[in-house]
Amino acid sequence: MRPLVGMASSLPCARRSFILEPENHMSLFNKVTKTFQWGDHTVTMETGEIARQSSGAVLLDMDGTTVLATVVARTEAKAGQDFFPLT
Repeated sequence: MRPLVGMASSLPCARRSFILEPENHMSLFNKVTKTFQWGDHTVTMETGEIARQSSGAVLLDMDGTTVLATVVARTEAKAGQDFFPLT
């Protein structure tokens, strides 16, 4: 499993990178958790445990508000289709 790379900022103009690395390489789910401060807020990101049928999933918690973001992708493109209509 590749580490999850992202950006976090505590100020609008100051950005810092973070990498989510597995805490326990022997885990069945290979759960990855990263906690950091964003201003006055504590942010926790988790991946690898839920929504494992998706291509990628991140559970983000900021001071009790939780969001699940998932992505499903196909490895090869459909011939002649350069976009996917959402309607």
